[in-house]
Amino acid sequence: GKGKKKTGITFNKPMGLVLDRAGNLYVADRNNDKVRAFGLPGRPTLIVPAPKPGEDHIARAVLDTEEGGEVLRKDKAGVIVPAAALAEDIKITVSQPEGDKSEEKSRHNALAEKELKVVSPPVSYAPHGTQFEEPVTLILPYNANLAEAQKADEASLQVHYWNEGKKEWEALESQVDKKDKTVKAKTKHFSLYQVLSGSSTQT
Repeated sequence: GKGKKKTGITFNKPMGLVLDRAGNLYVADRNNDKVRAFGLPGRPTLIVPAPKPGEDHIARAVLDTEEGGEVLRKDKAGVIVPAAALAEDIKITVSQPEGDKSEEKSRHNALAEKELKVVSPPVSYAPHGTQFEEPVTLILPYNANLAEAQKADEASLQVHYWNEGKKEWEALESQVDKKDKTVKAKTKHFSLYQVLSGSSTQT
C-alpha cells in the first residue's frame, strides 16, 4: 500500500521453512536458487546461493573393478571409490536430487523435528541403492557463512544419510576439512546425503 517501503525481496516458488532456536527463519527459494535467512530485528538478512542446475553441478564417470577412481563435481562434491569396493564396472553420477515434493517435505520435517541445521545443499549419489564391497569415501562441500549464521560449530559438522524407509536423517562418522570447506564420510551404499549440524541418529 501507500507509504510502505519495498523490501526488494521476491520469492519464486518458496519450498520449505526452517526456524532455528535463535529465531532465524530460513526459506528455500527454489526457482531463484537461493536459501534466504531472516534474522531478528537488527540482524542482517543472509542470502545463500544454492547450486544451479547444469554441468557445473553434475559429474559422471565409469569406474572399473581393476582401478576404482573418483568422481568429483566442480564444487568439490564427489566420491572416492577403491577398486576393492567394486564387484563390477559402474557408471556413477553425483548430482542434485530431483524434485520429489513429497520426499522433500519429509526431509524438511525431519530436519525441524530434530532441530538439525542445514549447512549444505543435498547431494544425490547414483545409482541409488548401490551396495559396495568395501566403504567408499563421500566428499560434500559446506557453506561456512551459513554455518556461522546458525552458530553451528564447523568442527561438529557431519554428513547425514537420508533414510527413506524410516523417514529420518542418520549421521555418519565424519571428518571436517575447515581449509577446504568439505566434510568426508565413509559408506557402503549410495543415496542422498547432506552436511548438517545437530543431534541425530548415528549409524
